[in-house]
Amino acid sequence: MERRFELPWDRALRVSTAFFVLLLLGVGVGVPWFVWRAAHGDPSALPGVLLPLLAVVVILPLAWALAPRALVLRGGSLVVDRPVRPVEIPLGGIRAVGRVTRQEVGGMVRTWGSGGAFGYYGRYLCRGLGAVRLAATRRDGFVVIDADGARWLVTPDVPDALVAALLRAAPRAAPFTPGVPPAPAPGSGRRFALVLLASLAGVAALVGIVFALVWIWAPRSVRAEGDVVVVERNGAAPVEVTLRPGAPPPRRLAREELRGFRKNAGSNFGAVRYGTYATDALGPFQLYGPRAGQHWLIEAPEGRVVVVPDDPEAFEAWARGRGGP
Repeated sequence: MERRFELPWDRALRVSTAFFVLLLLGVGVGVPWFVWRAAHGDPSALPGVLLPLLAVVVILPLAWALAPRALVLRGGSLVVDRPVRPVEIPLGGIRAVGRVTRQEVGGMVRTWGSGGAFGYYGRYLCRGLGAVRLAATRRDGFVVIDADGARWLVTPDVPDALVAALLRAAPRAAPFTPGVPPAPAPGSGRRFALVLLASLAGVAALVGIVFALVWIWAPRSVRAEGDVVVVERNGAAPVEVTLRPGAPPPRRLAREELRGFRKNAGSNFGAVRYGTYATDALGPFQLYGPRAGQHWLIEAPEGRVVVVPDDPEAFEAWARGRGGP
């Protein structure tokens, strides 16, 4: 006979889940927009656009799929029901079960899992209970289940009914005694270390990819060549800035024109700056600045472009040849 114990959400979980979803969607939309705008449609920017979208597509469904929904007592197991890969706890392996208070649980530190997105689940360290596998959706009504290889902490809708049902159904189960350490799972320490290392490696790889993309698009050289200004970049294709027909010639910006210098979308690492910037006098413009130095304004067909040339004297001579100062 099957018996189901629901895992009701409390208000804190509803708020944290909504915040998580909105934040992840904001990152998934905002970062690609920021990258694509800074790259001005450069195809080499596609990895930076697609990676955040891919992260949203993977992380959001995964957080939902692994979240606990209910505890189901059926056959010879207590099943932690979740959308993907439910977990079965054999009744024959349950050694103790009982109610515990929030004070007996103590402070909790997450070592792997979710801390408020669709549930509180995964592996935690509790001051009062030691290492536990958490399958909770609220912060009270705790039931601890000591099974072979793992100590579970759950929050069913009717805690006393679950305790009574397990004491009847599990042949080895006894009332839980606080202070008794959980039984270690064979090989659990090694598995946890491997999972933790893989997670850290994944985060490091993602950060490395972002920094690599920023470096690839960063300008390393600005020079005048014929009728265009060529911006060489570290890894992406060069950018050629042409003069708009009938536009004023290139000119050096005065110091007062650079007041309120700010970034709208782009990147800056020390003196290297590129992307969409703005000043109080000029408004928004595209900046290519591989170094500190003189800023020159070019009226291009796509709008205002500001560059910091490698050789200011040669660039000024080129600008004079086009009627500049």
